[in-house]
Amino acid sequence: MINDKFPFPEHWDKNNKRTIKYFNKCSQYVDSQEELLSLFHIRLFYYIYCYVMIICIIISAILIVIYKDSYIIKRSGPKLLILFCIGCIICISNSYGIQIFYTKYPCFLVLYCTGISYPMILLSCISCFKKYINQYYTSANAYIEAIESDASIKKEKMQKKTFSYIRKYLIIKHPIRFTILYIILITIYSFSISPLSENYRIIGNVDEGFCTLSIEYFPQFTIAMSFLLFYVPYVLNTLRKIEDTFNIKRLIYITVISMSLCTIGYLTSSLIPRYNCTPEIIRIWPTDFFIILCCTVFHVLHVIKPLFELFYVKFSIRKIDKSIKGLEELLKDKTLFREYAEFCKSECCVENALFYKEYQSFKDAINKYSNKRNQDNNISANTLIADDQDITTIFSDNSVTICFNDISSNNSDSKIFNSNSTNSNQIKFSNHNSSTINSLKYNNKNNLSLILNMTQNIIEKFILPNSEYEINVDNKISKKMIATYKKYKKMESDNILYIEDFENSKIVHIFDEAFDEVLTNLYLNTYLKYIKRGLKDKN
Repeated sequence: MINDKFPFPEHWDKNNKRTIKYFNKCSQYVDSQEELLSLFHIRLFYYIYCYVMIICIIISAILIVIYKDSYIIKRSGPKLLILFCIGCIICISNSYGIQIFYTKYPCFLVLYCTGISYPMILLSCISCFKKYINQYYTSANAYIEAIESDASIKKEKMQKKTFSYIRKYLIIKHPIRFTILYIILITIYSFSISPLSENYRIIGNVDEGFCTLSIEYFPQFTIAMSFLLFYVPYVLNTLRKIEDTFNIKRLIYITVISMSLCTIGYLTSSLIPRYNCTPEIIRIWPTDFFIILCCTVFHVLHVIKPLFELFYVKFSIRKIDKSIKGLEELLKDKTLFREYAEFCKSECCVENALFYKEYQSFKDAINKYSNKRNQDNNISANTLIADDQDITTIFSDNSVTICFNDISSNNSDSKIFNSNSTNSNQIKFSNHNSSTINSLKYNNKNNLSLILNMTQNIIEKFILPNSEYEINVDNKISKKMIATYKKYKKMESDNILYIEDFENSKIVHIFDEAFDEVLTNLYLNTYLKYIKRGLKDKN
């Protein structure tokens, strides 16, 4: 039955149940037919905003693909950002189509587009946040283990307290797969209910215009409510436990709170009839605009901002002094390094500082080995001891472990080198007193094995994709290092690697190019900030 408060618009279809339902609902809140029709006259601002957002997102996605190997972009995860951009484009395009063609827009398209775009947006955002937090804990644990050799906080324990297995598997390890699986299920769901529903048919009489929310939108509301009721409290509680020195903490706070407010606004406005039937509100701020605003917040803070940082760094390279002697001197100073490592922890790039220490330990081992080649061509156990007595590196991986610990006369049993993997035999050296260490000698074959095992452990910890402390180096350099290692490992296995070959071999300089890139990354991404902060504190 049609409300007779004022005439039913002539160009509206009286046989469309959704049209009649919309007319009866909104006629309660407007006084005339003209006022009712004005609900569809959306302000120009909305259209311009949609165009600008789509253009910006497309440009951002292209730049992410181009600079996907950049340290700044990899920190967030280029695949997750691309997934977010695709979801936003679908969501905004769908919203724009609804507002322009409200009386003729296919209702199935509304159902399907919201069904696939919402999980793409929210799950990619959640995965990025988890990636940031995971980077913090990884950096914090690595830093603690690097600074304190007797660290009692273990990575497995901290992760166990922080992340459940299910969340870790779905959100951290395989967020793309999980999202694709969800989209497939939504696709099956949408096409399954289409012939059964009176509002979303695409075969025969296609349902068009005046599309309203119904029970079929249960998946969309479920994911929005899950984000609001479960994830937001969880991430806020997690951030509360993180140190304020964590740079991205404030950024995540702003993003999560803003997105939660937008989600609340969307759910509330969708369920309040008066909101959608008030011209003064709906013409400026349609219901879908809350989701678009949600996209805007994340896009500005976690896509555009990193891209600006990326180009700022690239522009600054042309102006700054290429010399990084100051950074090298800082890294050599034990006290300064400890302070700088703390700063790197807050910047989520402690893996670069750790690689620097391992590289120096590797070079020290080779130098000491070369210096003593005329003394029976033996290398003492001290070769494998890092010069820095406070900064030690302790890895917790079960498959590959490498330790450099201080050796003192008070220690009765110090573990000098430990490597355990499928490609190498476990080698252990232990000492019972300082005199035993000083008298310990190895033949040339053992020396080569030690250096090669150090090489293997560094590659497995820092170079291989998805390694525990993966550093950002050019793919060609990574492949070159791996190929060089395999070559000399095979030579060793075939017993054709001799002492003369080794001292003049490429294995001695295998990490030099990677070291240069790591040093440059530290210089551009953290060292300059570190100096700036120091000058600010000084003033």
